[in-house]
Amino acid sequence: MTLNEKDYNRLIAAIKQLRMSAVGNSNIKSLAENLKDAQIIPSEKTPGDLITMNSKVLLKRMDNNQDVEVSVVYHDDADIKSKKVSVFAPMGMAILGKREQQVINCHLPNGNISYMVSKLLYQPEAAGDLNL
Repeated sequence: MTLNEKDYNRLIAAIKQLRMSAVGNSNIKSLAENLKDAQIIPSEKTPGDLITMNSKVLLKRMDNNQDVEVSVVYHDDADIKSKKVSVFAPMGMAILGKREQQVINCHLPNGNISYMVSKLLYQPEAAGDLNL
């Protein structure tokens, strides 16, 4: 997983905050574990094809070629109706830090689903939206 400094620092703060309010949440623990091995890059050097926080992506489900559009957001901004997936959800964790054409595996309660990142539709850093 590759993350820029801004996302990394904000995610660490979010994990600390959620740990105080959600005892034993395995998704929080999973993301914290993923962050331990993350490659951290300066925010100003974020590659244009890297999925960062608040990015919108087009995924292709590998088993049926169905397209799925989602944004990866912080926990408080998650809204499934608006296709905003929390970074603490299995799909959000799987997407963050990936790049176009990479295959991701989402470990969901009803089984594993594989997706290919077809296109990065919006990335805040590339759009100059650095305060999201």
